[in-house]
Amino acid sequence: MIAEPLDVPSPATPLPQSGPRIDFIALLRGSAVLFVIYAHFVGDWLDENKLVWPPLETVRAFVTQPLAIIHDFGFFGVMVFFLVSGFIITHVGQRESRRTFLIRRMLRIYPPLIASIAVIALIALARHAPMLSLQQYLIGMTLVNYVMVPSIAVNGVAWSLVIEMIFYFSCAAILPLVQKAPAIASVVLLAFSAACIFASHSFGASFFLFAVSASYLPFLVLGQLVYFRWKGRMPFAVFAALTALAYVVAIFGIRIINTRFLDTGNSYGVSIIYAYLIFVLAAALGNHIRLPPFLSWTATISYSLYLFHGVIGLVLIDILAPVCGYSLALAVALAVVFGASELSYRFVELPSQRIARRLTGGGTRAN
Repeated sequence: MIAEPLDVPSPATPLPQSGPRIDFIALLRGSAVLFVIYAHFVGDWLDENKLVWPPLETVRAFVTQPLAIIHDFGFFGVMVFFLVSGFIITHVGQRESRRTFLIRRMLRIYPPLIASIAVIALIALARHAPMLSLQQYLIGMTLVNYVMVPSIAVNGVAWSLVIEMIFYFSCAAILPLVQKAPAIASVVLLAFSAACIFASHSFGASFFLFAVSASYLPFLVLGQLVYFRWKGRMPFAVFAALTALAYVVAIFGIRIINTRFLDTGNSYGVSIIYAYLIFVLAAALGNHIRLPPFLSWTATISYSLYLFHGVIGLVLIDILAPVCGYSLALAVALAVVFGASELSYRFVELPSQRIARRLTGGGTRAN
């Protein structure tokens, strides 16, 4: 798996299992992970192997190229995931204490991540492929590797989990504001992101890597703002002003840190706008959306799908495509990845969630 944020979509926060499901969020989440898989299994794999596949060429000719959607929906998936995270984390934060909030987030993120890295090591061992050191695997399980120099990616898609973790800890730090003063909370988060961007070149390489992740916070704040407006907790004028501020901070980060995003032939802004407009439309139509069973299942196991699709699926395509052709290899890889993700959900995610509930009990708002 590759580690560059340009190429690897983000996971977003696993959907909460308590309380009523928000169908439009599940629909977006389930759809976004399919875009992620498509970008990696189809666009990236075929390009890297210099192969032509008519379905991909058709989609490019009639959808992604005319609409300037980069990376075969890859960054579009990134944006949907981040918007969903901002929305859902703000939603669950309304009813949780700081302790409950952090314990539940940690036990949602880390057990599946650790399992995915263990599988990576086992696959490398079985294939007699080059392996990292035990220390590097263990550090990868903590996500600290993404603020270390050199930064060694173990599970290449985990870069975005660092962004999620920064958002979680930032929200936990100001949780009373998130619960009682929505506008101030969003301003504080944007100010923190802007300060990290401004100081990104001032405190060494490790801080720069941290600032790169912090520069993505405005995208999650956009989802947070939609939540506050959706719940009627923010006047439209304030919502519009803070949305504009989030856009300004996001562009500030791009101009200072992620300058490659400014290339008119590699426009990340287009995918950002598409994802945001679809997100807002879905929120507006929320009560009228009915979730198809397949997307409901996909949304449920989407975090495991995100972590394991490249770990298992790309290896299978590499092995099978020369033997049985790309199309059949793709079908087999998808079947195995969905099966493995279901197992991960049942035997890793669900047990860790039960542990989190036992540790946190009712999760009062005492901060």
